[in-house]
Amino acid sequence: MIANYKAALHVPGTAAFTGAAFIARLPLALNGLGIVLLVSITTGSYALAGSLSAVYALCSAGGGIVSSRWADVHGQRGILLALPVVSGLAMMGFVLSIMGPLPRWSAWACVTITALCQPTIGSFVRARWAAVSPTPDIRRAGFAWESIVDELIFSIGPLLAATTAVSLWTPTPLIVSAVLLLLGSWWLGGQRATQPPLHRAPGTSSGRSALSAPGIPIAILFALGLGILFGAFDVSTVAFTEQAGVAGAAGVVLALWAGGSLIGGLYFGSRRWATGLDALLRNTAVLLALVMIPALAVASVLVLMIVAFLAGMSIAPTLISLFSVTERLVPPRLLTEGLTWVTAGLSVGFAIGSASGGAIVDAHGTRTSFGFAWAGAVLCAFLGTIFCRYIGRHLRDETPEPTVAWVEDPIPGAIPPTLESRDRLAP
Repeated sequence: MIANYKAALHVPGTAAFTGAAFIARLPLALNGLGIVLLVSITTGSYALAGSLSAVYALCSAGGGIVSSRWADVHGQRGILLALPVVSGLAMMGFVLSIMGPLPRWSAWACVTITALCQPTIGSFVRARWAAVSPTPDIRRAGFAWESIVDELIFSIGPLLAATTAVSLWTPTPLIVSAVLLLLGSWWLGGQRATQPPLHRAPGTSSGRSALSAPGIPIAILFALGLGILFGAFDVSTVAFTEQAGVAGAAGVVLALWAGGSLIGGLYFGSRRWATGLDALLRNTAVLLALVMIPALAVASVLVLMIVAFLAGMSIAPTLISLFSVTERLVPPRLLTEGLTWVTAGLSVGFAIGSASGGAIVDAHGTRTSFGFAWAGAVLCAFLGTIFCRYIGRHLRDETPEPTVAWVEDPIPGAIPPTLESRDRLAP
């Protein structure tokens, strides 16, 4: 597999655009925790922090779909040069609205504009891999490489956000995020040689929706449960570490969560499993619910770190299983739409988990909010177990060379706001 990565990165232009995308994507791992830290520390309200984080997650998902379609029709360059400027200015407005002198109500407008105008860097870079890869093996290696980069970003990001917010200045992560997004996007937008050719977003003539495919509504509810887990765990972790007097440890906890996900994903993806996808989805969901049980009784930050790492090892396998099942539930021409619906379930679940988790922290404390996070995992285990056979009956046969589609990993860790589905590109 290492040889495949080397071959992929030796394709002209790939090393440059994946490097630019790394810089431009790092803000995704800074913003979620950065917003929660800034708002909770400045205002003392976890409910407000969770609500604003939820708005950011929902708007980034919706805006990402639109900007991806614009890129398909008009090209990436213009979007990469323009949108980061608007997003960065709105982020500065958000900081001023929380810290002053702007009115507090303007925070909602600023965080909305910030998220809507944030380019979907993960989809842009994967589109470039699809455009420049000379063989299917190189393309698959490129997509795998970007998944590894995503996990690395969400291992570094929370730690960087918490450290800079506590040791330097509370809004530092959000300011750094705006600068990195601008620099990385402009660097990527300047690489014209690897920009994908223009084409119109795929459509269907029959008008049939992916929602009509058997099993897709279940997959969406499954994603909703995962999103609740991620959102509630994020807010609960910040609150727990702050109440313990070590607010900076939140970044370490979430980095361990993402690091466990990285290890789990590498192991899970490197093996050929004898069981079917339906059974894999059930098994990974049940395992996730079981390893989350200790979070209900954490008594110290050290124990939370251990729990986060062990639980994180089940995150990536569960996500991989979910999107693999989704790919096999819908016909190829509806694949992107099907992934979009599941991704929307993740984003909505994250918003529910983040907003409700913050309110639960304020009203009942972190133990109850960790219980709410666990309830999201239990929902997934329940759906995976009850509907395992039903899903298995509706999985379509694999084709030798399936249509290429992708999702941006959202959620390597507790912050999945960026798992947006992408419009399909033919290889």
